[in-house]
Amino acid sequence: MNIAETFRQMEDNLALLKRVLAEKSPLYARVCVVPPVADGDENLPVESIEPILLYGAQAIEHTQKCFSDLYIKDGLSQKSTRRTAGLLWYDDETPAFTAEVMALVTAINDAKQSIQTHIISHFSSQNARFTALHNACPGVMTLHLYRQIRAWHNADIQSVRFSWQRKSLLRIPDKAKLLASMQSDIVDNSDVALPVGSLVQRIANTPEDKLRLRRPAKIQPVANIQFRSEEEGEPPTIKGVTALMPYIIIQNQRLEIKPLQNYAPRDILRSKDRLATEVIGTFHGETIEMLIGS
Repeated sequence: MNIAETFRQMEDNLALLKRVLAEKSPLYARVCVVPPVADGDENLPVESIEPILLYGAQAIEHTQKCFSDLYIKDGLSQKSTRRTAGLLWYDDETPAFTAEVMALVTAINDAKQSIQTHIISHFSSQNARFTALHNACPGVMTLHLYRQIRAWHNADIQSVRFSWQRKSLLRIPDKAKLLASMQSDIVDNSDVALPVGSLVQRIANTPEDKLRLRRPAKIQPVANIQFRSEEEGEPPTIKGVTALMPYIIIQNQRLEIKPLQNYAPRDILRSKDRLATEVIGTFHGETIEMLIGS
């Protein structure tokens, strides 16, 4: 596979998609631009997020720019995507428009997936993958290249409700490796010996299958998309979808839309099926938990 050639074809298709989307007025065009994260600020606590609302011609223009936003930008994080939540909703009265939009989106997404699959399957280490991709596509931002454009045609969508999602990443640690890493910290830094030493003892006394490591994930815009049931009398299907770029929806059926609101920290309700745990400490940004009960 020629990565550079596939990438150039994808950029050509993005330019075509920009032109096609400008040829037809949507029924609805509204996007919420999330302020970008500055380089080095990825791990700072998020006190609030106030998206910038764009609608009409500005929303269309920004959506076009968002789809083509593939490169690293000075001063902005390479670890956090630049995010825009919203959608363009078009009627399904122009078959040529619909066919061209859906064909272009499919071709663009296929190219993105092909590049990602090739890089992952042919290069084993992160450094090798980074080098291969950036030699073929200088200046590209990996997170932006791999993310897909989401488009639906006559999917009978009833509603799209945007909101914020804040999930934590949970993993079961290798107890021996965790303890070894903590012991290494004690050796390298005498200032942490007392607090870490106490935590080491608690971990040592906890069975490995009772330990959990939890790391906060980034706060991301998402949408609950409700699809009408194909069977009369059956409840609609609701699908949670990330909302990093605007959606394209082509249908005549009425669509209810709830735009993204401002984000402010709030208590996160525990899932009903989440196991009870006790926090026993923190280490390198991860909370160490112990399962309570059987």
